[in-house]
Formats: sequence, structure tokens, C-alpha cells
Amino acid sequence: PRGIEAVETHAYIGPGGMVRTHWNEEITLNDGQGTTTWARTGSDANLLDPWRREIAQFYLELTEQAPQHVASIEDGMNALHISLAVLESIQTQSPVTLTAQEVMS
Repeated sequence: PRGIEAVETHAYIGPGGMVRTHWNEEITLNDGQGTTTWARTGSDANLLDPWRREIAQFYLELTEQAPQHVASIEDGMNALHISLAVLESIQTQSPVTLTAQEVMS
């Protein structure tokens, strides 16, 4: 809605600790021994732009045959199939099963 700022936050937990992201403002790592925070100020600012490095890498892949590090079209299509299945499941309030062939096509 108009006047409401979009906010995206994530938390990832793994054997090395927990990472919390508050795009596009701050990333925090708690590794059990301490907490490290990168803020969108000073030298960390470009590290927190979630798109800058991805777009730059994609450009290099297209123009200079750089190794592929960005998701492929197939990856995008697979994500779309899965997302559509999730929406169908929400709408029907029942599980939706995808075969490997459906996801990998």
C-alpha cells in the first residue's frame, strides 16, 4: 500500500550459527562466540545491496562469457513451477505434488 515501506527480513540457521538479514539495512552473524554486524554505511554499503553484485555478474556472463554464478533460465523456470504449486496448494488448501520431471522441465 502507498506510504508503507517494503521490508524484507530473513533468518538462516546452520551449524556455523545464525544469520539475520534486514535487506537492505543490516546483516548480523551470531556464531555462538560473538556477533558480527554489517550495516549499510561506509565500506559495507555495497555488500548489502542484494542486487548490485548479481546484476554485475549477470552482465559479465552475457558480455564476457564469465563463469555462471547467477541462476539459469532453467533455475528460474523450476522456481516458477514450485511457486505456482505453492499458490495452488494455498488456494485449494490441499497438498500439491510435483514430479522431478515437472520441476526439471
